[in-house]
Amino acid sequence: MRTELWILAAAAVLGLVHLTDAHGALSHWGAILYLAGRILFLPLYAWGVPWLRTRSWNLATLGLVLVGVQFVLGNT
Repeated sequence: MRTELWILAAAAVLGLVHLTDAHGALSHWGAILYLAGRILFLPLYAWGVPWLRTRSWNLATLGLVLVGVQFVLGNT
């Protein structure tokens, strides 16, 4: 797995959301979706299921987008 995206996710969740008090449902569910998508990605990669692996990656990306949207919207 690429470590650059883990660093981006950690910075988004810890830095942007926690330090700026932009807590909300979007950041909460975004962090959960990101983690779930990345956890699912590894076994799907090992089993060689490319179409499901792509869905898992998209789920993780959606999670990061939700965290970013929560940061832009603030604590609403």
